[in-house]
Amino acid sequence: MAIAGAIYVGVVMLTDVGIGQSIIVHQDGGDDLFLDTAWVLQIIKGTLIAVILALGSGWAADFYADKRLHEIVLIIAATALIGGFNSTKLQTAHRNMQERQFFLVNLVSQAVSIVTMVALAFLNKSPSSLAWGGVAGAIFTCATSHFYYPGRLNRLRLDRSHTHQIMRFGGIVLVSSTLTFACGEGSKLLMGSLIDMKTMGIISIATSLSGLCVGMATMLSGRILFPAYAELHREAAYCKLYSAVSKARAVQIIFMCAVSIIIIFISRPLIGFFYDSRYSEVAAILEIMAIGNLAVALNVSYECLDMAIGRPDLKIRVVIVMAASLWAAVFIGHHYWGSMGVIYGIAASGWLSYPFISYIYSRVGFWYPKIDFPVIVMSIVAVIIAVRLGHGLPEFI
Repeated sequence: MAIAGAIYVGVVMLTDVGIGQSIIVHQDGGDDLFLDTAWVLQIIKGTLIAVILALGSGWAADFYADKRLHEIVLIIAATALIGGFNSTKLQTAHRNMQERQFFLVNLVSQAVSIVTMVALAFLNKSPSSLAWGGVAGAIFTCATSHFYYPGRLNRLRLDRSHTHQIMRFGGIVLVSSTLTFACGEGSKLLMGSLIDMKTMGIISIATSLSGLCVGMATMLSGRILFPAYAELHREAAYCKLYSAVSKARAVQIIFMCAVSIIIIFISRPLIGFFYDSRYSEVAAILEIMAIGNLAVALNVSYECLDMAIGRPDLKIRVVIVMAASLWAAVFIGHHYWGSMGVIYGIAASGWLSYPFISYIYSRVGFWYPKIDFPVIVMSIVAVIIAVRLGHGLPEFI
């Protein structure tokens, strides 16, 4: 499922034209004709993703020598098609910062997915159960987006000027998404060709667990901070925006660093409690990933700021730096240390990219050394203590 998920995310990001972001950022984002145009473009995008996945399912199964991928990717294609019909009322709610309804719908949708997964896994004991759970969640989300959220239903209307607006903004978003895929999910496809599937599975477990706090912070940025930043920028309240970004970064960094440090010291009993002895290696890998997350916290706390201020070009620069750092670190690590070098590379990439990302945002007035430097010092101290106590790196030296 890690490979199938990476393929799906890759196709989504490689066809991302910033439709949702356009609704939130543009002044015309609340106009009915703009929303209908965005909905039609979203349907076209969802259909395109589904077709690409369906056509590529056989190739993926052959490339990774796993016939199960054919069925799983086809099911994921259905999920993409359904998602294309989601109402733009979802994005309108984000634009207006009406997050309560979204939270409830998302919570129930996740519950529907999980119940479906568990029920099907119990009946047929197949990895495809996970994919079918995604289909169930997508159907629920699509239905509620049209009939639960307040507001008018979308109509099939396409306006040329609004299409041009969305696509012009989306061109830069597409480049950014392509590079983001190369930096994120694309790395899983890269690792899948460098290491065996067993090691890939162990690394996937460790990265998933270590990335939970980062994922939560990113979700917070997308759902709450992005529309808040965009509103302040539309109102030209630049002093308030600078202050809001400072406070938001501080909260996110403290949260992510605190969780990462806790993981460094409790990973072994945690993995021992939830997994059997076959997964003992996950604990040490999890510690190494948590060390890397201390730098990731500094980088991802800028998430969505670039789009909110109408500077998606900043996102492109940042993602180029992150992708170059990650792929270079992974390739060099694999060349010298094999599978463990891949793990070292993933953890080190955040530290390699931080100075460059800080410079990029300092050029537009959004660097906060009073926040970052204490975190860096604290991270160094935490790593030294962890190494002294025999956590992480010494496990493999």
